[in-house]
Amino acid sequence: MNYLIMALIAVALYWAVRKRLRRSPRRRSAPVVSSGVRPNIGIPMTAAESQDERAFNEKVFQQLERNLVASGYFEPARLPKLMADLRQGLVPFGRVSVRAAVAGDRFLDVSEKRALGLNSRRQYAARFIDYFKPECLSQIEPRSALENLFLDASHRMSRLRELQRFKVAGSVDGVTILSSGCAAAAKMKGRYNLDRPPELPRPDCEASFCGCLYQPVIKDHV
Repeated sequence: MNYLIMALIAVALYWAVRKRLRRSPRRRSAPVVSSGVRPNIGIPMTAAESQDERAFNEKVFQQLERNLVASGYFEPARLPKLMADLRQGLVPFGRVSVRAAVAGDRFLDVSEKRALGLNSRRQYAARFIDYFKPECLSQIEPRSALENLFLDASHRMSRLRELQRFKVAGSVDGVTILSSGCAAAAKMKGRYNLDRPPELPRPDCEASFCGCLYQPVIKDHV
C-alpha cells in the first residue's frame, strides 16, 4: 500500500511540474541575420563616440607599429602587410585580437618548426611566421610576442586617454599608480601631479606588457 501511495504522489508531482513548465514563457534569443552573426542589441554609439573611437584606434596602431619596429622581431619589408592584417581584425570597443594575422591556409609541419626553433606542438601558419626574422623565432613564442606588443600599445594609449579625461573632468586633483602586479610600479607610492605623472611602464618593468593604471584622486571640494 505504501508503494502505491508513493507512486501516485510521484505521478501527481510529475504532471504538476509539467503543467507549470508549459505556462512559463520561453526566452527568445536575438535573431540571427543572414551573415550568421547575432546583431548588436546594445546602445548604439553616437557620432562623437564613433569618431573618438576611430581616433583612439589610430593612435593604438601608430604605437603598435613603433613597438613592432623596436622589438626587432619582424622583417621590415613585411611590416605593412602585418599592420594591414591586424587592422582587418579590428573591432570597435573590442579586445585586442591578432587572429587575422595568425590565420593561414598552410601550416608548418613538425620538421619546419623544429628547424626554426619553434614549439613543434603548436600550430603556425606559414604566412604568419614569414613576418618574423628567422633568427628571432627560437627566442620567442611568435603569437604571444605579437599579442603582448599589441596589448602594450593599447594600454599605453588607454592611460593617456584616461589622463586627458581626468583633466577635462576638473574634479581630479592628481593620480596614484595602481599596479597590475608589477614590482616596479608597486614601489610608486603617493600622489602625483596630473600634468606630470610618472611614465608607465616603468624602466625596470619586467612584465610582458604593462597593465598598470593611473588612478584618479578626487578633490576634497569640487
